[in-house]
Amino acid sequence: MSQAAHLPAATVLVVDDHPAVRATVMQLLEDGVPDCRMIEADSGEEALALFDTMRPHALVLDIRLPGIDGIEVARRVRQLYPDTPVILHTANDLPIYREAAAELGAAAFVCKGRDSLQLVSIVSALLRRAGR
Repeated sequence: MSQAAHLPAATVLVVDDHPAVRATVMQLLEDGVPDCRMIEADSGEEALALFDTMRPHALVLDIRLPGIDGIEVARRVRQLYPDTPVILHTANDLPIYREAAAELGAAAFVCKGRDSLQLVSIVSALLRRAGR
């Protein structure tokens, strides 16, 4: 039996304040990333609380969130859990956000709609790299 067979399913936390977007992303990842369990949050505060208790293996995070925004969530997660990949998934393809993502060490910056289908390959590759 391989080492991967002993590992629990990878967990991905999807954070977006729009329920339809969050559901679409979760379904896309569930369909495209085998043995992946999804958890969800609709705010930065909820994301941080879930992160501390559930310790997901990857984070797909919108930038514009109520309360604590995605940039600050990413900053905190990267400080506390530097090995966890953070994928910023946003409709705001602005240079300031791309620069912030690069400074934070985000694993990827994905534009909603235009690049969303790339999420499956990005998350799959990051989880494989982490041995998940």
